[in-house]
Amino acid sequence: MKIIATILILLCPAFLQAQIVVSGAHVYVGGNQPFISNQVITIENGEITSVSDKAPHTLTSDIKVIECKGCYVVPGIIEMHGHLPTREYKGKEVDDLLALFVTHGVTTVRSVLGGPAQLDLLERIEKEKILAPDFIMAGPGFSGGNTKSVEEAVARIEEYARQGWQLVKVYNGLTIEVYNAIIKTAKVHNMPVIGHVPMAVGLDRVLNAGQQTIEHLDGYLEGGAGEYRLLTSKELNLLAHKTRDAKVGIVPTMKVWEVILKTASLDELMQTKGLEYVSNELLENWIDGYELPIIAEVKVFLKKLLGEYDVDILVENRRKLLGAMQRAGVKIYFGTDSPQTFSVAGASVVPEMLEMQASGMSPAQVIESATVNAGSLLSPYFKVGQVKAGYEADLIILKNNPLKDLRAFEDPAGIIINGYYLSEATIRETLQSIKLRAAANYID
Repeated sequence: MKIIATILILLCPAFLQAQIVVSGAHVYVGGNQPFISNQVITIENGEITSVSDKAPHTLTSDIKVIECKGCYVVPGIIEMHGHLPTREYKGKEVDDLLALFVTHGVTTVRSVLGGPAQLDLLERIEKEKILAPDFIMAGPGFSGGNTKSVEEAVARIEEYARQGWQLVKVYNGLTIEVYNAIIKTAKVHNMPVIGHVPMAVGLDRVLNAGQQTIEHLDGYLEGGAGEYRLLTSKELNLLAHKTRDAKVGIVPTMKVWEVILKTASLDELMQTKGLEYVSNELLENWIDGYELPIIAEVKVFLKKLLGEYDVDILVENRRKLLGAMQRAGVKIYFGTDSPQTFSVAGASVVPEMLEMQASGMSPAQVIESATVNAGSLLSPYFKVGQVKAGYEADLIILKNNPLKDLRAFEDPAGIIINGYYLSEATIRETLQSIKLRAAANYID
């Protein structure tokens, strides 16, 4: 079961309901199907018990009825490439970062970079009942810098399994032998391998090895023709069909990768949604890290002039490749890589959705990547991602139809996380409090 919020007005007994009924809602079905109108959702003890056009016959005396006529109810967003805070966030700033996920409708996070303090943080979330999504956890990553032998790889995975990490994350620099040992040992411990495409291993070997997901479209375009010329439809389709046939999923993280590739001006980035929830100190670090030294700018310019590298072409190829993968039937999972430079937890959801749509995915396909698809992949851990009986009661109540405009997610009318209801007023009060603490740089 999920960690439950008991901060702010959720401490009020009126919000601690054994039973909730959401009445009159348009309910998300999945795929390209329209919402089912005028439904009643019954929730008991954090679980959806029924979805129908009739009210339940038996209601407890402490029932909470949410009149939702004309609203649209979708599953909570599943962030498939998120992070628990490591060094940059501390104290109340950590709690606020976790709350930012939930108040923007993110109820489950696949955390993809482990750190020594994170298991302790999970314990504190449970003990102190901090407002937070549920987390599926990858341990500290494997790279050429920290894992140089098969023996090291095997020992680290066995230790991670004992510590309770659930996933294995791979980075660049791994040899073929070490990568194969990671795949083999992780499989023994039922720990899916996710992450990058190590250069020495190559895309084809990663696809054939059974890695669960490839993050950021890594390994598909960089270091090849995709950096300096637009790929043909034939080339893009070949990559997409290879991925589909290998049954490997993709977490594209489109928006943040444009930041990493430095395609936008700093002035444009200062318009990023959610910056008001980031401390001035952290924002200054992001700004300082974004500005390229002059010598680096010259090198990029010369590469472009010589036809060796063009970031605009690389970004366009990424968009075209994502569209080709969607058409080919590759499993695509929603992820924003937040918190990250100019990617604020929760607030990064809608910009990523819109970027995926600009790459050729329909709103229905984008929503499905963040709910049904992601929930299916995480089914060994939680039953999430659908509005159905037997699923966890993680829901977003929207004022407008997101199948028509994904910006409907920007202003939720309410959020239910594991059966606990956050009203629109609660969400706004929470965000206002976070904004004030961030403006004060979290100085007590």
